Amino acid sequence: MSRYEFILSLIAILSAAWVFKELIISRRGKRRREKGRHGRNAEAELQAENDAAAENLKAMEERIKVLERIITDREGDLRDKFRDLEERPDP
Repeated sequence: MSRYEFILSLIAILSAAWVFKELIISRRGKRRREKGRHGRNAEAELQAENDAAAENLKAMEERIKVLERIITDREGDLRDKFRDLEERPDP
């Protein structure tokens, strides 16, 4: 066997091993994508997580709106109190 035949056969064997390894990895990945945790469909699981996150976001937005209302009302009350103090004549 010449040196070139040996090198070509070594390259062929390594290439076949690499293709086989990639095939195994892709099959494992496909199975993981098809099944989520506990054997359920991964897409349905992700959709449920997205829905829960959307509900949490809506709740947080409502809380922020309430806090903004509280803050602006207090500022308005403070402005009115300062205005009342300024308008009172000194005794």
